[in-house]
Amino acid sequence: MLQDSFTPVVRFAVMSDVHIEDNYNPERERFATAWKVANNFAAESQTYNKLDAVFLVGDIATSGTLPQYYAIRDIIAANKLPETRLVYSLAGHEHREQIDVAEARLREIFGMEPDQHLVINGFHFIAMSTTKSATSKNTGYDEAKRIWYEEKIREAIADDPECPIFAFQHPHPENTCYGAIEWGTPDLLDIQRKYPQLITFSGHSHAPINDPRSIWQGDFTSLGTGSLAYFELDEFDKVYGTVPPDSQICAQFYIVEADAQKRVRVLAYDIITGRFFDQCWMIEKAWDKSTFTYTDDRPGSECEPYFAETDVISLDAVGETEVMLSFPQAEIDAFRVNAYYLTLTDASGAEVRTESVWSHYYLNDMPARMSWTLKDLQPGTTYTATVTATNFWAKRSTNALTCTFTTK
Repeated sequence: MLQDSFTPVVRFAVMSDVHIEDNYNPERERFATAWKVANNFAAESQTYNKLDAVFLVGDIATSGTLPQYYAIRDIIAANKLPETRLVYSLAGHEHREQIDVAEARLREIFGMEPDQHLVINGFHFIAMSTTKSATSKNTGYDEAKRIWYEEKIREAIADDPECPIFAFQHPHPENTCYGAIEWGTPDLLDIQRKYPQLITFSGHSHAPINDPRSIWQGDFTSLGTGSLAYFELDEFDKVYGTVPPDSQICAQFYIVEADAQKRVRVLAYDIITGRFFDQCWMIEKAWDKSTFTYTDDRPGSECEPYFAETDVISLDAVGETEVMLSFPQAEIDAFRVNAYYLTLTDASGAEVRTESVWSHYYLNDMPARMSWTLKDLQPGTTYTATVTATNFWAKRSTNALTCTFTTK
């Protein structure tokens, strides 16, 4: 996963959507673990052993109360190394007790301003807290923020036009990385489209960072930062809505590095399993759009899932109105299988309905088999179930699994 030829000259961690509560919740331990992992990763590096900064991209608190801020402060104090810069950007959950109150508490408790522009080892970092705007009550960016943002971008480009600019905002830039359909904002897009050097990090959606669509390149680069609390996915045709099964088994964050050649690599870590995901995103020339590879037609996006010849659907339980079935996960030559579609037909071949579920790809340890319960069936009726798999770009499997059953 790690290239031997890559020698970092700057390293930082990025996380968002931790949702610390007034009283103990598991997210407190996950937050502390993320700091420890980032510290240890830096300390064990053979070529560069510093963690230069940690960026908290909003919704670290659930509602911005003092007990939540104090808990966050104490976890950071117990784990932050003296040489590591902390940048905490506020968002909608911190603003539950009003924006001016949240900003005052940020200054008092953490000693920092809501918007920051840093230069670390020659690399520019721009982080903005959200505010009220025409598009949002508390997770958008008003005109004053927009003006400040572009001024800082231009300062960075004047310093070095061929250097990545790292930018941090809570809501995704609209229609960019995965999650940005439902949880994006257009407030900064007209600015961002001018500057391919931008590498933006954003949260808000809770979309998994091991989804390959969580990195997007078009006029600039956009990455979703995931969550340490729970998953939510940005598709709307699943039987359980947008919150998937095992949604609470969620604690993901990034470690990001850049080298002297201005290359950037992004590593995704899973706190639940205690290891990195099997991916390493490389941005070779952030300023040159002709080199962008993380597009909708990226290598691997053409790969279709497929079932092995020996795969079959098992009928685990058959009742009067319900059937429980299971089957092995499909295979695919790039990334993971995203989802499955099950079409139910009656004895005449007429479609009764089609349902869809996710593959549990968001878990580092995916289950080897999928289970599915079909409900609201007619007693004493014969049905045929046909299952197909899809990749992350809606390409269906070339083969399918089929079984026929009769309810009791």
